[in-house]
Amino acid sequence: MNKNFIVVNFITVFIIVFLSYGCKNGPTAISYGDPLILAELSKSDYLNTPRAHVEVDGTELLPIVVINNDTLELSYCDPEGEYMWKSFFIEEVSTDPENEYDLVVSHKGGEASATITMPGDFEITSPQEADTFHQGDDLTVSWSSSENAERYDLYVRLEYDYGDTANPYYNRFQLDTFISNADTSITIPKERIFPSEIDSVLEGNGYVNIHSENGPQIGTSAEGNISGEGIGYFNAYIYRNVAFYIEDAPD
Repeated sequence: MNKNFIVVNFITVFIIVFLSYGCKNGPTAISYGDPLILAELSKSDYLNTPRAHVEVDGTELLPIVVINNDTLELSYCDPEGEYMWKSFFIEEVSTDPENEYDLVVSHKGGEASATITMPGDFEITSPQEADTFHQGDDLTVSWSSSENAERYDLYVRLEYDYGDTANPYYNRFQLDTFISNADTSITIPKERIFPSEIDSVLEGNGYVNIHSENGPQIGTSAEGNISGEGIGYFNAYIYRNVAFYIEDAPD
């Protein structure tokens, strides 16, 4: 018997059985799975009211997002495919006296929720705004303790010109690291900021940014804190900034 004839008949029988099964049992439902939720609350030097930023990815219809008693307005949405949506909610929310915030995301597939505590206020105590930092000095960054902080995210940047004023060179030092919530200071040795080939600094600027954070540490934690019909993260942080000047070592 011709082998091609056998193969063709096998395929034909398979298609008939598949179609027959589909007709008897109806169309297969699309499985959407739980949506991904990335939510954060932030406060800063210039914004003392918590600001929410919530992204919900993969819902069949647009969700409803509530933080405590505030229903957030939809800021932007994007249909990623047939019946699939990515939606964004960006809005200030009411301050809770206890710094406790409940997130509820309602969508056609159910409800997802999480609770987060906003870290307490803190201040950068060194360096202070508009201070002068000199070449040849170690840089000590210190801050007051932030209640409920799980960790601090520290970013330091120094940029300066050095050498001949007629033909100056440029150098930049950066440090981006997490600090334990048990620590409130770090000292950066002068050798890291000013390499040995730099003999004299003409002028420069420095910048320190510190986030006091609570919630899963994205990138190092495999577990989210969203429960129910959803997966993802709900974080809260408060951040402070200072800027200062860099000058050559005094005579």
